[in-house]
Amino acid sequence: MIYMQLKKNKILKWLKSFDKIDIIGIVFFFLILFSSALFLLRRSEYVYITIRVTKEDSLHNQWWVQPSNWYLKNLTDGLEDKDLMGKVNARLENMYFYPRNESVQDIFIVLKLEATYNKRSNQYSYKGLPLLMGSYQKIELGGNSIRGMVQDLSLDPPVRKMKSFRVKVELEAENNRSAFTNANIEYRGIDNFLADPIKVGLVSYDSEKEEIVKVIDVKKSPSYKIFISPLTNKLVSAYDPDRQKVEMEMIVKQAEVFDGTYLYREDLVIALGEVIPLYFDSLTLNATVTGIEEL
Repeated sequence: MIYMQLKKNKILKWLKSFDKIDIIGIVFFFLILFSSALFLLRRSEYVYITIRVTKEDSLHNQWWVQPSNWYLKNLTDGLEDKDLMGKVNARLENMYFYPRNESVQDIFIVLKLEATYNKRSNQYSYKGLPLLMGSYQKIELGGNSIRGMVQDLSLDPPVRKMKSFRVKVELEAENNRSAFTNANIEYRGIDNFLADPIKVGLVSYDSEKEEIVKVIDVKKSPSYKIFISPLTNKLVSAYDPDRQKVEMEMIVKQAEVFDGTYLYREDLVIALGEVIPLYFDSLTLNATVTGIEEL
């Protein structure tokens, strides 16, 4: 205890030997040292992020803020957000989408952001919030609020890489059922009003006029329905004039979302047995994949 008291008195005596100017100088020195450490650990640079804005997973699935068609009109290349000194800290570099036959769309927005890099955590942040793959972001830009999920982050402008696949599909009744059906009847094939418009040459485009789906072959055959006969109480099948069996072969372009992984509409896996949506002008179909081949 006596030793500690003597040591404390010695430190206090040493501190009193400094005048105010010396103390200010020491504080200033440590402030510079602390600022230098922060500067070395954190640096500011521009990064590119791709934000996916869709009705399924963006905006926390709140229907009242889903990306509608009117939302697209407010977003144009070149929209900027600047700081008080007039420096650009956010810019809309590109925007594209995969149309649906609905009032809402799947939108992909490429932004250039002035982000801060933290060397210790190996992370980028924007306005204090971390930029993480799969995280939800809210970015104000040109009077617009962009809210969605971060799908890509890089130091260089992203380049869309597309690959073509030959895909065979079958259109099944349970995935394309009309509003009026009978629970006691099993239908094979789809309604005529859906089958009739299907033909070779049907094309689905994205917003940049890239062919995403092109129908190259169509096979239609008579359909039938299965039900229990009221006379024999046995299962019977009968020709169904209101429906057709339809098989299609298509060229489908998928986008690379990360190294070597390609997804349809940058969101869906095309695999045998999977049901994928097809959006053509005024025609929406749900097709079961029966074959796939990389071209």
